[in-house]
Amino acid sequence: MKTKFLISVFCLVMSSTAGAAVNLTFSSSNAKLTNLQNATGTASGGLTWGIVIDTAGNGFNALNGTHYFEISPPPPFGSGVFLRDHTYALTDDYFLRASSDTLAVLLGNDGGTNGVASISVPYAGPINAGDSFAIVWFSTPGSLATAAGQNYGLLWIPQFVLPPEGSGANFSQYFPGPDPVRLADHVLAGLLGEYQDIAIEQPAGTALSDGGSRSFGSLAVGAQTTMSFTLKNTGLSLLSGFPMSIDGTHPGDFSVTAFPVPQVSPGSTTTFTVRFTPAASGARSAVIHIASNDADENPFDITLTGTATAPEIAVEQPAGTDLADGTASIAFGSFNLGSSAPPRTFTIRNTGTANLTGLSVSKDGANTADFTVGSLGVTTLAPGASTIVNVTFAPVGGASGPRTAAIHIGSNDADENPFDIAFSGMAFSTTADIDNDGMNDWGEHQLAALGFDWQVSNAALVNTYFAAASSNGIYTASQMQALNADTPLLQRNPATGVFTLTIGVEKSTDLTSFNPLPFTAPQLLINGQGKIEFQFTVPNNAAFFRVQAQ
Repeated sequence: MKTKFLISVFCLVMSSTAGAAVNLTFSSSNAKLTNLQNATGTASGGLTWGIVIDTAGNGFNALNGTHYFEISPPPPFGSGVFLRDHTYALTDDYFLRASSDTLAVLLGNDGGTNGVASISVPYAGPINAGDSFAIVWFSTPGSLATAAGQNYGLLWIPQFVLPPEGSGANFSQYFPGPDPVRLADHVLAGLLGEYQDIAIEQPAGTALSDGGSRSFGSLAVGAQTTMSFTLKNTGLSLLSGFPMSIDGTHPGDFSVTAFPVPQVSPGSTTTFTVRFTPAASGARSAVIHIASNDADENPFDITLTGTATAPEIAVEQPAGTDLADGTASIAFGSFNLGSSAPPRTFTIRNTGTANLTGLSVSKDGANTADFTVGSLGVTTLAPGASTIVNVTFAPVGGASGPRTAAIHIGSNDADENPFDIAFSGMAFSTTADIDNDGMNDWGEHQLAALGFDWQVSNAALVNTYFAAASSNGIYTASQMQALNADTPLLQRNPATGVFTLTIGVEKSTDLTSFNPLPFTAPQLLINGQGKIEFQFTVPNNAAFFRVQAQ
């Protein structure tokens, strides 16, 4: 019949007056063998057992499928002897009995009640910490012996290691296989061990403590880097499991990209890889939990940290005053067609922790021709650096009215690409009179404080303004143009063949009514350049003079 065995062993090294010793304690609930049979095939309540120690460090002389012969009579409880192999040759494998009770050492399930749960191993004589040991059992004295008084036993594999003085170890072994009858051709097979001790190294060779941390350093937002961890089984039996979970402040920034193998033999290693992909700037952290069948480090926790760097664009106008992407609007004011507003300087600054790259400026909108955008000095800004771009409003052509456009500043900023700024301005014609009240649009806009409206006709207000203008020293363009002499059309007298040019001067005090100012001698003369000069004083407080030629 097939059966399985489960045995748990706890080793604790203790000091006493007799010297150091290790106490191997077998769990009272798990140290059971089911329906063990003795050498004759009869089910027994228990079998004589103990441990065999490889004191020479050269392995056991008798392994699975072979047997030992114990020297008879059996050694007293707690003392030991070197065993002989099946050829009766003395081995260097040292045997310690667990109890003087040969029938109630490890209980079966057939009614036995006197199980022995521990054995003391002295660190003296040939026995030292670090020696390998395994479990053996023997038939009762005289059974199946080739010589009277000898016992016939088999060795349980896997092997364990005696821990150092002052430390302890837990062993939990699970043995599937056929019933261990005392025949050499019936041996334990397919042994699976479960004494495990997980260790994590990063880098390889540098152990992390459970609850320790590792930093991925600085990385740009959206970029990624990986870190490899070595998982090692420093125990004495198979380490298995390794499902992993990540939680903490920023679990989405960290992921496992390569998983370890699910089982690691004693002394063997496997690896796993964690990727860091920060989603936002600043300090980032999470905790990875590595589960296993390690008794006291399940899960094994590692805090993962990293710093995410990112560019951050800021636009100021004027310098020191931040604009908001998408909602910023700059009003350039009102100007007449053909004139130009003073340029506005926009400061572009990198307030982030990584290079701001790919800087560019474009414009669009209803009146892009009215807004001139200068060139950028650079296309890359280091953290803390800045550059400027100038924008000028110079309305050209068209009717009076509002002018709009927008600029878009491109970069590698994650959430402000492009950075959008709206522009507005008013353009007025100095010749058009959209409301037909006698004053041009630009003039009425400038006199808006006096009640003028360039879009609403108010002829009476315009007439009153012009009627009172000259008395207040304000004159129209036509009045000013009246000061210019007309170009005379010269004609020759056909009878005499002589051309006559008549020139006169007129005076006025209001640019409306002009009176002659006759030339008189000696004020009239011809100068050295052959030009007529007329020297006179201002009569009647006249302020304006015009020359007429015919």
